[in-house]
Amino acid sequence: MRFYNWATKLGGYVLLSFLWLIWCVPIFTIGASTTAYCSVLNKFFKNNEGYVLNNFWDAFTNDFKKSTKMTLVLLAGFALTAYNFMTMRRFSASLGSAYSFLMPIYIFIFVILIMVTIYVFAYNATFEDRIITIFKNSFLMGMRHLGTTIVILELDLLVLYIALEYSFVLRIFAPAIIGYVNMRLLNRVFMFYKPEDPTGRMITNISQMKAILDDNKRMKKERKKERKMKGK
Repeated sequence: MRFYNWATKLGGYVLLSFLWLIWCVPIFTIGASTTAYCSVLNKFFKNNEGYVLNNFWDAFTNDFKKSTKMTLVLLAGFALTAYNFMTMRRFSASLGSAYSFLMPIYIFIFVILIMVTIYVFAYNATFEDRIITIFKNSFLMGMRHLGTTIVILELDLLVLYIALEYSFVLRIFAPAIIGYVNMRLLNRVFMFYKPEDPTGRMITNISQMKAILDDNKRMKKERKKERKMKGK
């Protein structure tokens, strides 16, 4: 029975990986496909798999407009940064000292875009927020949890490198492996921003969470003081 459950879950991951690849073929649907992918993974982690195809399609259609808008913003950012980068490389001799000044700025912008991309669609699959808030909080999370961000990027690059250079089989499972590892690590980050409010309801709008987090910190400090007073 345990082997059957394990095999069923593995098959679900592989199917989910193929669904993600298929719906990434039109480039502008990558965001909607990734959001749906992350949404179904979250259900896997809660042992609430259901039907993979139905869950994926529901998430894909429900968040299509918002995810597509975010995809277009990111694609525009990457395209503009790449264009400026190549233009500067082409005219580096005539730019002189300006080249040395501007190049690190564009590299920094490119790194920020990658960092935001790591978080933005997983965030959209986990929380409910406006697009501008999703981008802002994805940036802030990426910076605040920089260690996790770097680990995710390094692991993704490692899996892709091994898959492309050494293992054809791994190419088939690479999206499933990357998605699983990324969501496991990102959910650890997201849990910092999903406290329960006093009514026991799970907050899903991160814009409303700062006050709750501050209250939690205040309550911990008060309990710590009470324990010190009892110790005396």
